[in-house]
Amino acid sequence: MTLHIVSQSPEAGPALASCLRVIAGDDVVILLNDGIYALASQKATLLPLIAERRLFALADDLKLRGFKGFEAQTINYERFVELSCQHNPIQSWY
Repeated sequence: MTLHIVSQSPEAGPALASCLRVIAGDDVVILLNDGIYALASQKATLLPLIAERRLFALADDLKLRGFKGFEAQTINYERFVELSCQHNPIQSWY
């Protein structure tokens, strides 16, 4: 089970698209930093991950960027660390 961490906005580069090309059925994705913007611009693409509860978004980054009411599971830093400990390997996309 790989943990994919996407920190780049889809408009700034291919991080999310590259991640989605290699993601497997038991992998999870965390959006943080500017990766949060994918919730607005790539919602249709992310719906399967949202429905399967495999997409997470860091609550502080959602708040900093003014996002409210998005379906991704919001997590705090403690849960981020837990997910990091539960998954191997960890792949960062930025």
